[in-house]
Amino acid sequence: MQQRQRGRRTIQVNTMINSLHRAYICLIVIHGVGSGSPGGFCARRYVNGKWIRVGNCENSASARKHITDSLAKVTAPEFCDFIYERKCFFLLMHEVKTPIGAQCRVHEGVNKPDAETACTGYGGHLGNIYDEAHYQKVVTLIRSKTPIAHDYNHVWTGMTVDTQARRIRLFNGQWAPYPKWFPNRPFTPARMEVGIYVQKDIASLVGGMFDENKTCRILGGLCEKLLPG
Repeated sequence: MQQRQRGRRTIQVNTMINSLHRAYICLIVIHGVGSGSPGGFCARRYVNGKWIRVGNCENSASARKHITDSLAKVTAPEFCDFIYERKCFFLLMHEVKTPIGAQCRVHEGVNKPDAETACTGYGGHLGNIYDEAHYQKVVTLIRSKTPIAHDYNHVWTGMTVDTQARRIRLFNGQWAPYPKWFPNRPFTPARMEVGIYVQKDIASLVGGMFDENKTCRILGGLCEKLLPG
């Protein structure tokens, strides 16, 4: 009888361990490749008690597919940086070594389509800014994720610029209720995608939303996911 109970406990413990292993694959490391190579995504996942590498930094399409497949079933709020009005917001950083003050370079960072793909892997999309209080929370988050070698951080949003109206639209096409535009930056018809630029120095007044071409590679993306309930 005691032997049978010990056998049951062993089965229960093994089942629990296997469940933890399955749950632990949600820990993902996403990073960029070095200078001179196409920007891409790499991931590690925990499978059957081992960390394995998924994807190839030099093959961003393959790696993004693995990330999407691995994260499609991950549920909030495990990966949320913060929650605002039933929406989960999180930052995906694509860290690169860029000289301070350098302009956008096509071989560094992440472009907007790739950033959107990464957000989609979590069941979300590139995020919006809904009001001033929300903007300040996002700015604090972006500043906290500034790469060590940088004095600034900039990330993609899901918003776009209506160049004729000179106004910003949300991901769903509605007018953005809080457009915090970068000081003195002109609207340019060729740049219709919106990012947010933040200085690492909390006392700096330089920062805000800026327009850019979707092929430009910057340091990350702000993701948003609607929570149930």
